[in-house]
Amino acid sequence: MKKILTLSTLFAAAISFGAETVWYSNNTSSAAIEGAYWGDSANWNNPVEEGVGPTNTTDINAAVNLYNNIYIDTEVNINAVFFKPSTTAPDGATLVVKDGGTLNATGFTHDNAGADAGVLIESGGSVNLTQNASLPVNFSFAGGTLSGNNIDVAGTSRPGNFVFGAEDESGNFRAAVAHSFAVVNKIKIYSLADPRTTFRFNLDTPNLLIGGSASNLKDNAFIYSGNEIEIAANFSSLIDFSRIDFSALSGEYFVSFMAMERNYHEDKTIDFSYLDDFNGGVETAIEYGQEYNYGDNVSFVVSYDNANKIYSMVMNVAAIPEPSTYAALFGAIALAFVASRRRK
Repeated sequence: MKKILTLSTLFAAAISFGAETVWYSNNTSSAAIEGAYWGDSANWNNPVEEGVGPTNTTDINAAVNLYNNIYIDTEVNINAVFFKPSTTAPDGATLVVKDGGTLNATGFTHDNAGADAGVLIESGGSVNLTQNASLPVNFSFAGGTLSGNNIDVAGTSRPGNFVFGAEDESGNFRAAVAHSFAVVNKIKIYSLADPRTTFRFNLDTPNLLIGGSASNLKDNAFIYSGNEIEIAANFSSLIDFSRIDFSALSGEYFVSFMAMERNYHEDKTIDFSYLDDFNGGVETAIEYGQEYNYGDNVSFVVSYDNANKIYSMVMNVAAIPEPSTYAALFGAIALAFVASRRRK
């Protein structure tokens, strides 16, 4: 998902007045929009088509048409969010849920918006899906969370794409947290046409676990279902190690990608691959149980624990000697060479 470079055309702050939520933009005064209601729908910043900024709605079941970048930083109740095409956001608008922001919604719809249309959830922000929902848009987790009861990752026309670990609106990279994407009952992952649903894991040092027990891996999985995950079509997952600082690491570490209490369809597969930054950034396919190298001192194995229903990775990092250690080693070799010459 793209980074929002500026909100000069719109900044939004949601302020609660009883059951109402009023949206302010910097090009419309509060007096001008106060009382400007939409009956059963609202437009969030649609200056091109409507000539007004975000308006408020008295109906918490309203549908919202999203045309341009907007952020929320308080609790908001709304029905579906429709991502719409816009000349001011031709690649698709981004809805940013900031620290302190909670979006309670029934779902999201990609209504012919650009390919990058989607939601960025920053640290301290959360999206709660109040009904069984489909997610045919992009979601980026910059420390925030997405939760619900039953969630379909993709719709019938386009896939849902998810990025775990992302830049926030200010351009700062934030690691994804445990249970970034968590449901009470069921996640259904399916894609009826190419492109396939994708999950990208931009790993950071805080994502590494010391212990690899089943309980630890489930407690720290990026994606977690309290009941089942139904895999109805193959989808791809990309692992990116480039954010990890290996300089201070040594030993065995674990990463938990996905965990569930039961898997509904085991005949489908997750195709894992990784970015090989030491080979020109080539994307390399991964076979389960096969050991791979990342640079000279890191090896890893991705596996699926059928008994516990966990997709995870174990990573071994060999300590890199400090320059002083290298100097001592070379000094010892030189002394041994001198001693050998003297004995001769």
